[in-house]
Amino acid sequence: NGGCGDLAACTNTPGSFTCACKSGYIDNGKGCVDVDECKANNGGCNVNATCQNTPGSFTCTCKAGYGGDGKTCTDIDECATNNGGCSPNGVCSNTPGGSTCACKPGYSGDGKTCTDVDECAVNNGGCSVNATCQNTPGSNTCTCKAGFSGDGKTCNDINECTTGAAGCA
Repeated sequence: NGGCGDLAACTNTPGSFTCACKSGYIDNGKGCVDVDECKANNGGCNVNATCQNTPGSFTCTCKAGYGGDGKTCTDIDECATNNGGCSPNGVCSNTPGGSTCACKPGYSGDGKTCTDVDECAVNNGGCSVNATCQNTPGSNTCTCKAGFSGDGKTCNDINECTTGAAGCA
């Protein structure tokens, strides 16, 4: 290599030669040494990428939750695939570089695992004291007991004497 090191290119000149460091290397006065491109401005990699110095060069790799070539990285919508790993009874919310899971109303858990809440177990599920509470997936229903009418949340006594249903003669 004309007396130049392995990391330099030799150029012939009239009666002599010159050595110039190859791309990605710099002359430190003793020879050519690797330039760490990642030290300045993340090597030109995207803010959502990691710069990795390599001999004479560098690579850019998008961080987890981002896709692209490392120079350009865009957020991946994790929720677009398999509900982001959330429970079928959960809601996935995309966030920069990730996602979060939360259970739907009527379910409890961490969003990845959601179990039905038995609304009837507390305060008769909001039903009238004169109603029967029936737990349903994610909710409940209220049905007035015999002798009462209403929507189940409010149940009023039916006056059987005025309706003729009392069977009195």
